Amino acid sequence: MQKRGYDFLRSEVEASIATALRFTLGSTGVATAIVGTTKPQRIAQNIGYAAAGPLAAAEYVAIRSRWHSIARADWVGQR
Repeated sequence: MQKRGYDFLRSEVEASIATALRFTLGSTGVATAIVGTTKPQRIAQNIGYAAAGPLAAAEYVAIRSRWHSIARADWVGQR
């Protein structure tokens, strides 16, 4: 993700993780995210991030727009 140049990755690590999780959970069609961790305390942190709800619309659109600007034309995921 860092090679993709997402602005939110310039934040502190915890804020970046929160943004990534909230972006994922706020995406249309996503009801569940399976998040792996080796540290049990991260579970509570991730629940807290998710409880904050979806990102602000402008932040979500900025991340999606960045993806659309760098995604390969043959990528078959959500458009």
